[in-house]
Amino acid sequence: DAVAHSKPDGYTLLTADTATLAANPSLYKKLPYNAEKDFVHVSMVARFPLILVATPNFPARTLKEAIEYVQKNPGKVNFASPGAGSPHHLAMELFMDQTRTKMTHVPYKGAAPAVQDLLAGQVELMFLDLASGQQNVAAGKVRALGVATPKRLTALPTVPTVAEAGVPGFEAYAWQGVVVPAGTPKPVVTRLNAELVKALKSADVQKRFEGIGVEPVSSTPEEFAQYAHAEAERWGKLIKAKGITVD
Repeated sequence: DAVAHSKPDGYTLLTADTATLAANPSLYKKLPYNAEKDFVHVSMVARFPLILVATPNFPARTLKEAIEYVQKNPGKVNFASPGAGSPHHLAMELFMDQTRTKMTHVPYKGAAPAVQDLLAGQVELMFLDLASGQQNVAAGKVRALGVATPKRLTALPTVPTVAEAGVPGFEAYAWQGVVVPAGTPKPVVTRLNAELVKALKSADVQKRFEGIGVEPVSSTPEEFAQYAHAEAERWGKLIKAKGITVD
């Protein structure tokens, strides 16, 4: 809201994410900003690969076995998320939709308490971003069943993609990018984009991002706008079909 209504001079920027630009317009009945009209897109910054993880005592050892188990036990398996409408929650709703399964959603106030209960076995499954999940996977505290990316992740080369496990075309990311207020002069947007892309392509930044499980992504303003619009349509359709709301 503050950025949307600030002076469009290029000195006020927002790191906008999946929720801000793609999910919130469908999750909330009323917002103080218009995701399509109040911002000018500068560039994407990062994507956060999501991985489907299970508590160690979950009876299924592979994703195919997990799908079969959930199909045989509709509504009996609990899955956690950092909150209703979060990318992690929406990824699981998409997963259930495409696998024709039903599980019980247990929303938490943030990823940390959700992961704590997953580790303790209070909930059984969760889509978790690689940045916060890879250490627990490496330590054997949770079991990675599949990754929601088109290709296997370098950090988890033995973990199949969800598509490989029999859910064709499945893909889900959390992502972030930079936007500025609508009306910001095009030369200013062009300059901001050039500097941001230069930084994102630097070896130091790429190494830092990859080290914490984040995929650096740069784009033109037009590419980011198109991506955000497509994501808003995609997740908005799912949110409305499932009747998901947070107010």
